[in-house]
Amino acid sequence: MTRDWYKQNKHVFEAWAAGKDIEVFAGSGWRKISNICLWFEHELRIKPEIEYPIYARHKYDDVWVKFTGITTGEVIGVKCKKGVRQKAYVGEKHNSFMHHINENEWEIIPNPYELKDKDAVLVWDNENEVSKMLCFYDEKNDTVFDVFGNRDKTIPKFKYIQKILPWDMQDWIIKAQKQLKD
Repeated sequence: MTRDWYKQNKHVFEAWAAGKDIEVFAGSGWRKISNICLWFEHELRIKPEIEYPIYARHKYDDVWVKFTGITTGEVIGVKCKKGVRQKAYVGEKHNSFMHHINENEWEIIPNPYELKDKDAVLVWDNENEVSKMLCFYDEKNDTVFDVFGNRDKTIPKFKYIQKILPWDMQDWIIKAQKQLKD
């Protein structure tokens, strides 16, 4: 082993000696290795710890999954295209999903249930859900945008607010969302 390579990877050797998992960049991605000495002069790293749950959207099938492990999780949303057979159903649990770290297949997304600025929401004041209105959430003022897409502190807070989840978004809602003013 060359002295420079060892110096550069000393922390990796120490972590390996302490029982941590080590990865090597080989080919097109990182993979776990068992014997660090066989990967002389390769780029090494300590395998990063992953905190679950992780939310991801499959790039081709428009399936949203809440991952509880590297390949295990639950389908939380599906957006079907007209004429295309649905490939998954909400609530399905699997332990054989494609790894969520595969960036060619999955897009990691923030928690879709957390309300964020400019999210599409349904709002209403009374118990009658028939009178829901589509609005966009204004996080800065803890209310909704006005009908012209402007932030307005004077708009009263609604008693009930329900986020429209990404897989339920229709094209016209997405188009309107892009027109909101900061």
